[in-house]
Amino acid sequence: MNRGLKNEVSFLLAASGVLSLFMGRKKTGLVLTSAAAGLVLSNFYETKESLFDKNIIITGGSRGLGFALAQEAVRQGANVILLARTKEELEKAQLMLRQSNEYSRVEVFVCDVTDKNQLHAIIDAIIIKFKTIDIVINNAGQIIVGPFESMSESDFRKQMDLHMFAVLNMTQILYPHFKENKKGHIVNICSIGGRVAVPHMLPYDASKFALSGLSQGLAAELQKDNITVTTVYPSLMKTGSPIQAQFKGNQKNEFTWFATSDYMPGISMPADMAAKKIIQGIKEKRTEIIFSTIGKARLYGSLLFPELMRWTMSILNSLMPTNTSRVPKLGQDLKPQAKLFNTLFGQESEITEKKYNQLH
Repeated sequence: MNRGLKNEVSFLLAASGVLSLFMGRKKTGLVLTSAAAGLVLSNFYETKESLFDKNIIITGGSRGLGFALAQEAVRQGANVILLARTKEELEKAQLMLRQSNEYSRVEVFVCDVTDKNQLHAIIDAIIIKFKTIDIVINNAGQIIVGPFESMSESDFRKQMDLHMFAVLNMTQILYPHFKENKKGHIVNICSIGGRVAVPHMLPYDASKFALSGLSQGLAAELQKDNITVTTVYPSLMKTGSPIQAQFKGNQKNEFTWFATSDYMPGISMPADMAAKKIIQGIKEKRTEIIFSTIGKARLYGSLLFPELMRWTMSILNSLMPTNTSRVPKLGQDLKPQAKLFNTLFGQESEITEKKYNQLH
């Protein structure tokens, strides 16, 4: 029983115990509350899984959150295998990681995870080289921002290919290996946008909703084979990623609101802090990881007050830029034009982009 399950069961036991005491069933109430206390206390004595010498694949690991996760995994003594599309970014990430821990093994493979044949060949090569894979973190992602009217069917399909089908393919490829070893851990980096949709990010939201459903279903079905599936729901993070995102509609203004949100103090979390929380959740084998207060508020708010949440998102949408241009532009090309963002966060963004290997 992992820590998260213990906490949830202990809460139910404690609530039932208090209710029993209130109803005058003292013996039942004491037994239930004692059992709840025992479960909580057991968390302090359990041995957490170590990542030392574990072999971890991280897709999209050359920059952003993937790179931050690789840094934390290497810090804890894991061997890291990074997959990404750009050789130069991978080699730069590899050098930076090796400098941070010379004892950990860091290998890189150029791979487009949306190409199933290419992915299959790379995974076969990794297993031959490393003998076994312990954990895979499906992190590769791309964000496209703009109003619904500016999006094409192709935009939705590309996001689905990357955020859902690439994860499905990775799981199908690694499943026989994990099953044979009678253990394995699949970590899917989803998004709070996969539980509560945000205006002007519909292709991204839809693909992350699909990933959330896939990941939750896999968690239930693969448990019989001792394969853990963890779904991570990050909210806003400072990863330097706005320069890698694509923007449609009123491109400059879309970039401004998106990038400003990513750097807003008290709302956005530094990627290295997020990586620590995610790695901790992986070690505890949690089924779901939601570590942002803002993210939790959005999730629970949508569950308890769906109409109010829809109204809030409608108000937010009315404040967003209006334009239906279908021409995509990359954030790094738009950033020099975003005067307000550069005035507020220009220097900080440059430091963040360099830290998480976003700069070419």
